[in-house]
Amino acid sequence: MNAVGANEADADAATLARALDTLETVILGKPAQIRLCLACLLARGHLLIEDVPGVGKTTLAHALAHVLGLLWQRVQFTSDLLPADIIGVSIFDRASQRFNFRQGPVFTQLLLADEVNRASPRTQSALLEAMEERQVSADGTTYPLPEPFFVVATQNPHEQLGTFALPESQLDRFLMRVTLGYPDSAHERELLRGGERRELLSHVAPALSAAAVLRVQRAVRGVHVAEPLLDYAQALIARTRERSDLKLGWNPVAPLLALARERAAAWMRRRQGADLLPVALERRRLYILPTGTGVAFAALLFLMLIAGLNYGNSLALFLTFLLGAFALVAMQQCHRNLLGIAVLTVSAPAVFARARGAVHVTLANPAGLARYRVEAALPESPAVAADLTSPEPRRLELPLPALRRGIVRIERLRLATAHPFGLFRAWTWLHVPVEMLVYPRPAGSLPMPAESGARPGARSRGGSEADEWQGLRPFRDGDSPRQVDWKAYAREAPLLVKEYSPAGSELRVFDFGRLTDPDVEVRLSQLARWVVDAEAHGERYGLALPGVWLPPDRGPEHRHRCLAALALFGTEGHAGSRPV
Repeated sequence: MNAVGANEADADAATLARALDTLETVILGKPAQIRLCLACLLARGHLLIEDVPGVGKTTLAHALAHVLGLLWQRVQFTSDLLPADIIGVSIFDRASQRFNFRQGPVFTQLLLADEVNRASPRTQSALLEAMEERQVSADGTTYPLPEPFFVVATQNPHEQLGTFALPESQLDRFLMRVTLGYPDSAHERELLRGGERRELLSHVAPALSAAAVLRVQRAVRGVHVAEPLLDYAQALIARTRERSDLKLGWNPVAPLLALARERAAAWMRRRQGADLLPVALERRRLYILPTGTGVAFAALLFLMLIAGLNYGNSLALFLTFLLGAFALVAMQQCHRNLLGIAVLTVSAPAVFARARGAVHVTLANPAGLARYRVEAALPESPAVAADLTSPEPRRLELPLPALRRGIVRIERLRLATAHPFGLFRAWTWLHVPVEMLVYPRPAGSLPMPAESGARPGARSRGGSEADEWQGLRPFRDGDSPRQVDWKAYAREAPLLVKEYSPAGSELRVFDFGRLTDPDVEVRLSQLARWVVDAEAHGERYGLALPGVWLPPDRGPEHRHRCLAALALFGTEGHAGSRPV
């Protein structure tokens, strides 16, 4: 695959990932069914969605039409629907004294056939030619349908009154039949809170286009099927035809459709799924192209070849072919320099805003071969190079700007090398989603408040001379054994520490609502300053934000919880993340 094709495939993969995310926000709790539907359409198949009313069949079909960015028409199938209502009809024009064909709703890129089993068999059969041949014949003339062309049909198989079951010839045209089922309790609760899901369709922006869908379909058809899989498919065909309990076995078209579906699923898994670490760089993952120096070197060889042929200079020809062989060896060595490298871990520690963030990438060289100038880089960022001369892991720090608080999401990173001689560059992309948490920048000059340890708004208790019981917390290094709750430990509980605070002592509670600055970011920076200072002094402190309450505590974990709450405040968790 050349660089342009690889970049287009990566772009289509990223777009398809966004399409999946969009569909999963509309249809809750059905990621497997959504992937099956997309795989069916990418395999140039037609989709039949069947289930009881109210589970989202039509909503899923509408969402697919919106996200794919295709021209679409919806036809509500009823018992009085005629074939001409779908295909079109010829109308006599008195002015021209001829019949003009008026195209029906089938002349679109995605046809939604809602409750297809409510139409008569005669009307259902009007879709046979369109689904199989992607064309329509009327009055002796054949009209091609737009590309791509899909039929997404829905039906309720549990209600038989007033319906006509689809015959085998019609079912054979569908590549896949999908059942949605009822949602689980968590997603059902979200449905009850959110209301009608179809209202979201008006806000769904097309993630794909007709050109992108056709491009992906061509890529899917190019997925290689190994011989063992073909053997398995043939064995499966034979078993379906030999079984006495099956009325009909697979026809010759069925395995072709099944392989097309598996090609689409394999393409989606390879392009969509994140790489599971550790991962080794195999031959199929690597691309290689000449660099600018390599192109100039090839031009020089071409000129030397022309000059040697024109003047009959055998020495020039010999030198040309010698340098050409040198370039081929350099290409092979460049490919070998990257082949077999293992990526063990990819992580991004949390940092403060406006500080220097970094993505830590750990590389290993299992083969022990010396590899030089192996570069790792994030998109649109400078590369960091390292030499791997031993099997010991090597960690690289890739710079990542942390301009403002929130989450910076890294979708992928590039590994490349131009060693030796810089004539060729071998590279690959690793899909390793990583999130870097960016804390607010500690700033502000206000003194830390001294408050009681009660939650803001709660009634404070009167002081007493004895220490006040605060509760139990996990054991930390440096805690006194006298503070351990040994009775709980005897009951096989984890090691817990009884925590008290002296009566009348002040615990710091940093309350967002008590700051008066109108700028939210200034308030968060001030709270971050107090958290950092209180932790440095070993004090117990709590944090109060609108909708968030962290009771007073201390230690690295508590510090991280407080700073993370400040970083994500107002961003709705990951909704505020910024992709890189």
